[in-house]
Amino acid sequence: MKTRLKAVTLPMVLVISVLIILVVLFVYSLWEMNFFHYSSYHYKKQQQENLNSGIVLYCNDSTFLRNHNEEKDYRLYEADSTSIINFLTKQWGFYEVVSVSSHNGSFSSTRLLGKKQECNHRAALWLCDRNRALSLSGETELRGKIFIPLNGINYTEIDGEYYGGEEIPYSLLAIADAELPPIDSNCLSFPENLKGSRCIAVDLPATTNTYYGFQMPTSFFKLTENKDDILLRGNAVLFAEELKISASSKINEVIICARKVTIEEGFTGSIQIFCSDTVLIYENVTLQYPSGIFVDAEIDRPYVSLSENSEINGYVIIKGKIRDEELLFPAYRQSEKSLLRGLLYVDGTTNIRGEISGAVYLKDCFFTSNQNVYAGALYNTRILRNDNIAYPIFLSGEYTRKEIKSVY
Repeated sequence: MKTRLKAVTLPMVLVISVLIILVVLFVYSLWEMNFFHYSSYHYKKQQQENLNSGIVLYCNDSTFLRNHNEEKDYRLYEADSTSIINFLTKQWGFYEVVSVSSHNGSFSSTRLLGKKQECNHRAALWLCDRNRALSLSGETELRGKIFIPLNGINYTEIDGEYYGGEEIPYSLLAIADAELPPIDSNCLSFPENLKGSRCIAVDLPATTNTYYGFQMPTSFFKLTENKDDILLRGNAVLFAEELKISASSKINEVIICARKVTIEEGFTGSIQIFCSDTVLIYENVTLQYPSGIFVDAEIDRPYVSLSENSEINGYVIIKGKIRDEELLFPAYRQSEKSLLRGLLYVDGTTNIRGEISGAVYLKDCFFTSNQNVYAGALYNTRILRNDNIAYPIFLSGEYTRKEIKSVY
C-alpha cells in the first residue's frame, strides 16, 4: 500500500532544512568572528610584548646600539618574521629617548630612559679629599655609603648646637679621592651640539597648543625678549640670553639653553636647563621628574640656588673653571625646607641645607653662620641614598638603563 504525503510536507522540509543550514552558518560565523578577534588580540598583544622586549634588551646590552641617532633592525625570534623591531635612539639632555616600532610600523613606543645607578660607587655622599675632615653638626642625617676625606669625620658644634644624630658605622664609610669620579665624555656632546643648533632656531610662536612629538625631528625656538607666559611642550629646545619663567608658564619635557635662567615663585613643570652662568629658583617651585640643571661656566663663577619650599626632581650638575678657595662664592646653595631628588654633582664649593634624596658628589662644602665660615661642614642637612629613581646619564660606570616614562 503506497503512503501519500500531503503537498505541504515538502515545503516544510525545505524550510526546516534552510533554517538548519542558516543556524549552522550563523554558529560558524560566530566561531570565525571569535577566532578573528582572538587572533587580532593575540597579534596586537604579541607586538606590544615585542616592543617591551626590545626596550629591555636596549636597557641591559651596552653593545646593542653604540651611537645615538643610529637606526637598527633586530629580529627577536628566528622563526617569526613578525618579531622584527626597529630601534632609533637619541640623547635628550642627560637622558635618552628610545623609539621602538614593529616590523610593519603599525605599533610603536617611545620611552625616556636614565641610568639605573649614577656610577659604580653608588654613594649617598662623596666629598673630595681637601686635607680636612668632614664636619657634621645640628640635625644632619647621612644615610647610605659615605666617601669621606682621609682625615675622617668630626661630630662637632656650630653656634652652640652639637651634632644630634647617630654616629655613622665604619662599614658605611670609604675614602674619597681628591677628584670627583670621571664623567662619561660621550654625554658632553649634547651641550656642545646645542650651541651649534642656535643658528637654526626660529622665533617662539606667540601662542601655541602644539605638542612636539618625540617621533618627529626636534623643534628649535628662540626668545629675544621675555614673555609673561611661555607655553611649550615636548620635543623642543628654547634658546634665550636671560630667561624668566613665570608661575603661569606651561613648560614640560622641554630643554632650555640660556646664559641665565630665573624660575619665579609658584612655577610647576618639567625642564632640563643648560646654562652658562646662573640659575635662580625662587620659593614654591616644583621641577617635576625628570628635570635637571646643567651649568658649565667657562669664564665666570657658576651659581645655582634652590629656595625654601622648592624642589628639583632629576639632577643638578655644575662645572666651573674658577675655584672658590676662600669659600666665599658657593656654586650651589640650597635652603632649608627644600628638596633635591636625584643627582647632585658640583665641581666647586657648596652651601647645603634641606634634603637631598639620591646621590651627592661634591668637590667641597662649607657652612656660614654669623660671618663665621665652617669649612667642610654640613649643618641641618639630610642626604639619603635613593635607588628607586633613574639617574642622568653623566658619570662613567655601569651601563644599565632604567625606564622613566613613555613619551609621544
